[in-house]
Amino acid sequence: MTTKDKMTRARIALLLDQVFFGALLLNLKPVEDKAGQVPIMGTDGARLIWNAKGVDQLTEPALGTVLAHEALHCALLHHLRRGDRDIKGWNRACDEAVNNILEEANEQARAAGKAEPFPWPDLPGIPKDPQYRGKAAEEIYYHLKQQPTQPGVGPQDGAGSSGSGSGQQPGESLGDVLDGPADEAGQQAQEAQWKCAIVQAAAAAKGRGQLPAALARLVDEIINPSTPWQEILRAFVRENCKDDYSWTRPNARYAASGFILPSLHSQRLGRIAVAVDTSASIDVTLLNSFLGELEVLMHECRPAGVTLIDCDAHVNNVRELEPTDPLPRDFAGGGGTDFRPVFAALEADPPAVLVYFTDLDGTFPDTEPGYPVLWASYDTGREAPFGSTIQLDNAH
Repeated sequence: MTTKDKMTRARIALLLDQVFFGALLLNLKPVEDKAGQVPIMGTDGARLIWNAKGVDQLTEPALGTVLAHEALHCALLHHLRRGDRDIKGWNRACDEAVNNILEEANEQARAAGKAEPFPWPDLPGIPKDPQYRGKAAEEIYYHLKQQPTQPGVGPQDGAGSSGSGSGQQPGESLGDVLDGPADEAGQQAQEAQWKCAIVQAAAAAKGRGQLPAALARLVDEIINPSTPWQEILRAFVRENCKDDYSWTRPNARYAASGFILPSLHSQRLGRIAVAVDTSASIDVTLLNSFLGELEVLMHECRPAGVTLIDCDAHVNNVRELEPTDPLPRDFAGGGGTDFRPVFAALEADPPAVLVYFTDLDGTFPDTEPGYPVLWASYDTGREAPFGSTIQLDNAH
């Protein structure tokens, strides 16, 4: 049996036994990788690229797992979501997200006394850390970036890559995520195509009684996605903190005229204020996650400075930090919550933006400040009277 025949048999088996994944694969054109682009398999949302040497080392059941793995990458639009993230770190994060979904299906089958639908290949280091179960690839990526000793996720790994391959070895990835179309129109067309494919695949699986509740929820999340709060935080900071002009670098074009004019150059973002609600109701786990995401963002965006304020009913501490400094975790306080002292403390020297971690159970100022405010809330039942509110415990 040739490797091509083996691929065909595995795809047919998946279509019969796991129709949701098999139907998704019908939207990918199989292309043999003769240039060594991927160790085993890869996809860019249009092609299913397979390496004969990598496929030959797999049993047919394990090959089905790899095919389902690639189908999920496309269903989750991983090939369209990388942005400016490094390719190796993005592949690792996407693998964690996908493999945990497949492993959850295995666990459900075992609990019902059935055979695992997705047996894992006999390869070392397959990413499926249970701490990432239910989390989006973006959230996993940011978490991994805080652990530069992890393979394939160091700050400089793959930076600036065109996305032609993940650079991972066979034991590190079952199937690579390659970048989809570079143009916006192409990306929108692929996204629409895959959402349509997901609806059709889900209908086919439901008709065969092969769409369990967990998979139905996943389909609903894909079709009606919620933006991870890390992405909202990143966009908020970048959009609101940019300096329009810089007097520190005069415009050379007008130097001879005797006029000193600012140049349209900004080396980094403006100063960011971060306030932490240290009342007795604080959620320490989410606070650590929130601060970790901010640290990654500060390292990437390099604001002019960071003002960290901890406050309950009063301001307990104000710390001025450099963007590369770790954000302290030692906060004093307890008791009730009053947001007004933070805004009063910032009146003399307003920041570019204020990000406030809180449960929103407190007294707000009567007037809105002249700078943007993002409330990072861990209580989904509340909404701030001004600024923007993101719900941290809705992240996944």
